[in-house]
Amino acid sequence: MFYNISMKTFKLFLAALVLSGCSPFYLNTEGYSVKDGDLEESWKKTASYTYIWEELDAEQYIKSPHEFEDDGGGDCEDFAVYLMYLLGKKSELAGVLLNGTTLFHALVIYNGKYLDPQVYGKYYTKDEFILIKTYNYDYMMFAATNGGTKNIW
Repeated sequence: MFYNISMKTFKLFLAALVLSGCSPFYLNTEGYSVKDGDLEESWKKTASYTYIWEELDAEQYIKSPHEFEDDGGGDCEDFAVYLMYLLGKKSELAGVLLNGTTLFHALVIYNGKYLDPQVYGKYYTKDEFILIKTYNYDYMMFAATNGGTKNIW
């Protein structure tokens, strides 16, 4: 059956559908915004938090910046997301394997440099890791604020 509805009603309905599936990042219900913070200040703040292990066989959960702050830290991708949140849209997450290991690690790409978000002042060069995948700021903020994201790697 076809219903005759106004264009305004249709647009409102469509907007409600879109909004019902959106991340809080896009709705801004938690006050997220692009920070575009100072690198030194942001990196020092991020590195001051505590590393919190996730079970190796558990599904990976990416914390929102607020969860990271509330918990006092997280694992490597949580550190990366938090630093990205502070640095803003110019940052990316790089999922890498560090040379000589099979350990996954998350770095932040900022101004063409690879930063270890857990260790203030620690930069990596491209010959120190194998790049698996990169994720832009918008994707990571959506993933982290949409109830966490499992197994994006």
